[in-house]
Amino acid sequence: MNKMRQQPANKLLPRAECVGTLCDVTNQKEVTSRFDELSGSRPIHILVNNAGVSHIGSLENTTEADFERISE
Repeated sequence: MNKMRQQPANKLLPRAECVGTLCDVTNQKEVTSRFDELSGSRPIHILVNNAGVSHIGSLENTTEADFERISE
């Protein structure tokens, strides 16, 4: 097994920093603002986007607006 995988990240990258933030991904202004806020003080080397938008319903009761919102 690769020994690097067994070492904690802070030992491999002692100056690394992990920052989590919340944001409404359906609001472009909020996304842009949050990204500007995060990238303003230092460069972003790795960015993980763990976001999603869903709709509960069936094809018959999904409006065109709902479909556009979840398919972008």
